[in-house]
Amino acid sequence: MRPRKAVLLPLPALALGLVLLLFACDSATLVRPRIDSTYYVAGTLVKEPNRNVSVAAIELLRNDEIAGDLFVVVGNDTLAFDTLNYPIDVYSRNLGPADSLLLGNALIVTRDGTTFSDTLASMVPGNITITSVVPQLKGPADNVSVSWTGAANTEGYVLAAVKQDSVYEGAGWAQFVQGGFTSGTINDSAFTRTTLQGAEPNPGIYYIYVYAFTGSPDSALSAAWLPVPFPAQLPDNIDETDLSGHIGTVVVSYFGTVEVLAAP
Repeated sequence: MRPRKAVLLPLPALALGLVLLLFACDSATLVRPRIDSTYYVAGTLVKEPNRNVSVAAIELLRNDEIAGDLFVVVGNDTLAFDTLNYPIDVYSRNLGPADSLLLGNALIVTRDGTTFSDTLASMVPGNITITSVVPQLKGPADNVSVSWTGAANTEGYVLAAVKQDSVYEGAGWAQFVQGGFTSGTINDSAFTRTTLQGAEPNPGIYYIYVYAFTGSPDSALSAAWLPVPFPAQLPDNIDETDLSGHIGTVVVSYFGTVEVLAAP
């Protein structure tokens, strides 16, 4: 069932509102871990400047079943309930250019008639710039050091690498950066292939990315939009009486490059 037209709420200049209005209807079963609360939300906001796009993807369950009869509004945009980019029905929308997702709180308001109301917030981090990738020409067994500018409001970073011809295909290497540092190392395993003789260089051009994230972005829903999938699903960060689950925001840097050389 398609969402009906939603009533939009005014939002502060630096806040992008995510408004979920819940109403009862039939729904289809989805395999998810058993939940104790009435509603379960799994969602992500992604800002990807390399594709000049900002997107939202929200999955909502009511009593362990997909709830396909809801209003989902991000800012002034109503999300569609369909399988355009996903194997299951979710609420998703291309919000526009990357800068459509503004720095600040993304307000999340949930309502079910007059019996349930809750308000959450997901912070949108600032932009990131990769400042160095060393070495530019990588020989066998060389690690690659990456530095970047810090992003405002971020809760953590992910460092990612993928071969040029495999971007956005669910491939690549990604790892959380420990301690909130603005530098990290990509080990040799990100640039090798396994053969009968062991790990050998997989030569070619690789793209390097840094993600700034907040909350607990859904790793499955974000994978359709990230150059390299999120390294793991972080724990749920929503634990209310009638609403549980996880949601978060990912901001991607413009890519850097490194060329991996063949073994001599």
